Amino acid sequence: MTSLNMKGPYNLDIKSIDAEITQESPGNYAIGTVNKDGNFLVNYVGRSDRDINARIKQHMVPRHFKWVA
Repeated sequence: MTSLNMKGPYNLDIKSIDAEITQESPGNYAIGTVNKDGNFLVNYVGRSDRDINARIKQHMVPRHFKWVA
């Protein structure tokens, strides 16, 4: 299976996002869940051309997911 070589997963909360993304920058991300075996299951893949920090935070309301990579 192909990998995007993303880091994570990280909690999908403001503190975690701000700790990992400290500068305004473009990027891609995956949002999903972690199963009982600890595997990250992707539910959504997205990108931001300008500010990935702000874009990921848009997924917090309403909060459907708990993890981001």
